[in-house]
Amino acid sequence: MSKLVVLELSGGNDGLNTVIPHADDVYHKSRPALRVEPGKVLKLDDHVGLHPSLKDLHRLWEAGNWPCRDGRWRPISATSTRRSSAAGWTSTRRRSWANA
Repeated sequence: MSKLVVLELSGGNDGLNTVIPHADDVYHKSRPALRVEPGKVLKLDDHVGLHPSLKDLHRLWEAGNWPCRDGRWRPISATSTRRSSAAGWTSTRRRSWANA
């Protein structure tokens, strides 16, 4: 039996330091005090990785038991978190992490 678990982190969660765009220079230059050092990121691929405190999720990823989907949906034109979340849940999705 398969199960689907969806984690929607909102509120005080820092999405850029949860699923980290470790290969993006803009992330590192824009967040000198908040960024996670590249050597500490738990890499999912050549572009993104997880925060170091998410070791259990990373183990699931490595075992092939957790297909992480980066779902930072906030489009550039969104004026509120509620509107951008609604857009995300209705299949409007940007690959970019830039949440301007």
